[in-house]
This record gives sequence, C-alpha cells and structure tokens, in this order.
Amino acid sequence: MTLARTQVGVMWTVSVLLAVVFLFVGGTLLLGGPRVVEGFKHFGYPGWFRFVIGILQVIGGVGLLIPRYAAIAASYLAIIMLGALISHVRAGDGFLGLLPALIVLFLVGTVIWLRGEE
Repeated sequence: MTLARTQVGVMWTVSVLLAVVFLFVGGTLLLGGPRVVEGFKHFGYPGWFRFVIGILQVIGGVGLLIPRYAAIAASYLAIIMLGALISHVRAGDGFLGLLPALIVLFLVGTVIWLRGEE
C-alpha cells in the first residue's frame, strides 16, 4: 500500500521535527550542563547513563532522516521515550512532567505507523 501525498508530507514533517528535537536533546545530554546532570540525579541514574542516552538520541535523530532506517530509529526512540515516562513516574513527577515525553512518544508512534504503511 502506498501513502497518500498528505500522509507522506505529515510523515516527513513529523520526522524532521523529531530529528531536530532528538539531535538537540541528545547533544544537550552529551554536553552535560548543570540542569541535565541534576535531572539524571533526580531519576537516580549514574552519570555515564546520560552519555548512552545522548548518543542513542543523536543516532536516532539522524536515523529518522534516512528512509531506509527511519522506522527502526523511531522504534528505538519509542523505547527511550517509554523509559523516560517510567523514569518520571518513578521519580513522582506529576502529569506536567510526563507531558513532553507523552507528546514525543505519540509523534514517534505516528512515524512508526506511517512508515509501516509505506
């Protein structure tokens, strides 16, 4: 089944938006400003874990822009976002703490769904 022109446009728009988000956030994790370091302490994770997540986010962000790898990249990013949701719940963050991860997870799911329709 082929996607309609509108679906292709949505898929690429969401993919590029997510790529920018994951490249920015992943880069921020790798640079490790004080707020980022404190965030990982808040979740109870060791410092090295920030680098692992940052690298995976950068790789996933790039992967979203390569059609051959976009679906698998989106799938791995969905797993990371599920981990983020679990981390926020375990840390006792309220709904507003969960909201960004929920929105990104929904958008990543949209890419997975549309790529599966291709």
